[in-house]
Formats: sequence, structure tokens, C-alpha cells
Amino acid sequence: MSGRRSPKQNRFLARLTPAIYERLLPGLELIALPRDCDIYHKAGKIDFVYFPISSIVAVVKVLMDGTAPEVATIGDDGVVGADIFMGANSGTSKVVVQSAGFGYRVKMSVAKELFETE
Repeated sequence: MSGRRSPKQNRFLARLTPAIYERLLPGLELIALPRDCDIYHKAGKIDFVYFPISSIVAVVKVLMDGTAPEVATIGDDGVVGADIFMGANSGTSKVVVQSAGFGYRVKMSVAKELFETE
């Protein structure tokens, strides 16, 4: 595999219809995701939707007693911030990078508009 990075390295993005992918592509931004980087905080506003390509992201649920069990792991097959597709404007969990790498992100408003019109 070459050192080039492509949004289609994320299997969620690779499976989009060509029409949706082409409309989303201009808004996608390649970013580094360093280990332990907090992507979302509990009850924080979701500004971006993330599509990991070589990083692994953990979703943890922060409980009342302060413990934070991991409830999901997302890699190159998923999307981080899918809450917005279910009507949420803020996250209820903490999302942190477990394994450093790269991913693409798009503004939440762009993704929401695109997927709501399809």
C-alpha cells in the first residue's frame, strides 16, 4: 500500500453511493489523530463527524460515579459522531483516540445536511 491517504480508506465512506461521496468530498479534511486526544466530551457540542482511516477511537460512557467503561471501538470501518444522524446535537459519551493515526473529518452541519436530504 502506498503512503497516500484517501477518504476511501474508511470503509464507511467507501460504501457511500458515488453521488453522496462526491458531494461530501469537498468538505472532508485529513487530520492527525494523536493518542489520547479527546474528540468529544460528555454533553459537549458535536462540531465534526470523524472517519478514521488508520486510528482507533474508543467511546466511553462516563457514569455518575466517575467510572468510564468503554462501550464501543471505532476504526476504519466506522464513523464517529453518528449521534447527529439520530437527532442529537451533543454527545453523551466521551470519545478518545486509543491508537494514533489519521482520519478525515467534516463539519457536522455539512454531514447532517447531506444525509438528511438523501
